[in-house]
Amino acid sequence: MSPQEWGARYSAYRDWYEWQTERLAGRIVAALGGADMDVFNVESRTKEVQSFIGKIEARNAKEAKFADPLREITDLVAVRIITYYLEDVDAVGEIIQKNFQVDKAVTVDKAGDEVDRFNYKSVHYIIRISPPSADTRDWGPYADVRAEIQVRTALQHAWSAVQHKLDYKSKIAMPKELQRRLFRLNALIESADVEFSKLRDERARIESSYKQDVKQGLLTIPLDEASLTAYIEDHEIGDKITDLLNNHSDANIGRLDSKRLARDRQDLLSVLRWSGITTVEEFDNYLTANILSARIPEGFFGDDRRSIEDALTVLILTDKQADEDTYGGIYMADGWEEFRKGVNAWHALKNRGRRTA
Repeated sequence: MSPQEWGARYSAYRDWYEWQTERLAGRIVAALGGADMDVFNVESRTKEVQSFIGKIEARNAKEAKFADPLREITDLVAVRIITYYLEDVDAVGEIIQKNFQVDKAVTVDKAGDEVDRFNYKSVHYIIRISPPSADTRDWGPYADVRAEIQVRTALQHAWSAVQHKLDYKSKIAMPKELQRRLFRLNALIESADVEFSKLRDERARIESSYKQDVKQGLLTIPLDEASLTAYIEDHEIGDKITDLLNNHSDANIGRLDSKRLARDRQDLLSVLRWSGITTVEEFDNYLTANILSARIPEGFFGDDRRSIEDALTVLILTDKQADEDTYGGIYMADGWEEFRKGVNAWHALKNRGRRTA
């Protein structure tokens, strides 16, 4: 058949390939989630009909025609997994090989290409669409259809996107005066990938060190997100804060999603800096003297579900009687009047406790 006739056949079945693309992407997301693998993004696409025809025509021009392009072209269904770190490319590869039938004969590892190649560095896994162990009778003639899974880092992805805009597929096509600059950029991107991995390792080392310091009561460490997390997650400190919040108020404390929790920690750090608290020891002393020993008024937090970090942010702003601008830098302005009522109730209880003492 001619390329156009093959294109007409592919067009007739393309809805099925689109369904398979969506299905494969869903299976990949589930596999990554099951392995607790955090990635930057998972993209998917079904090959366009004109691109399919063009690939056949390009092959025909080399006098190496496809016998059956619907089976031999392996990227009709394609998913791209974009990782944060270089070492995650291998980790994702292990997940793919565990969950899919990988055709190793045609899987391509471009991560080891020579340094003067302009194409992106990535690994292309060619897999069978059908599940590795499920009954394939329902798949009929499609049971052996293959798909492509690309794995690359976010920086490799950025390089690919920009290089594609330059429209130079190889150094042969590129003017010589541009080659050296592109080589240098390529080397910088690869070096940045390595440095990001080193930074992650160093971050893990620092976090581990902070946890040990907090456990041993060595609190003279600077206050940042890692040390704040180590302090709050320490079982003794964390239990005291949780007891205060749960036993003396209607605070609905619970674990929130990672993005919300990260934002709450940043808000708490901002308030601590505004308060002039710069070390974990200063934070611990302040909590002991002003927060952990206090009583929280009934109805203080309302019905909102909060993290410990968010609850502490509200309590510190309240205890230090933050002005409207400071409050508005963290929370919605329409909550200001309720906040002021909470401030008055908090300090009224504090003053009553002092008079009683």
